[in-house]
Amino acid sequence: LAARLDQHRPNVSTSLWFVEEPRDVAVVRGQDALLRCRAESNRGNVAITWLYEGRPIPARDTRWRAEETDLRVLRVAGGKRAAVGGNAGEYACLARNDVGAVLSGAAKVRLASK
Repeated sequence: LAARLDQHRPNVSTSLWFVEEPRDVAVVRGQDALLRCRAESNRGNVAITWLYEGRPIPARDTRWRAEETDLRVLRVAGGKRAAVGGNAGEYACLARNDVGAVLSGAAKVRLASK
């Protein structure tokens, strides 16, 4: 995967760049978190895939909901235990077009301390 790009700076090899990358967020346990990702290309359509802890998020997993190019992390709970229902942790978005792909910087979703 291609290295992270600065906003509005196109990758010459893929003609693909981020307009908005996901940012760290802290939420109260049980609340939703919204991660935003926007990419543009001058060479074809852009498809966004979300990663959790470095792996693609399963399409039918009820802990997340894709909203166009954004990702809603539903009812944030637990830690880095995807196998047991946790969804706090590290996220990134992967933007692809017909020529290549770029990976956003990592964003952390964490539980806010009381």
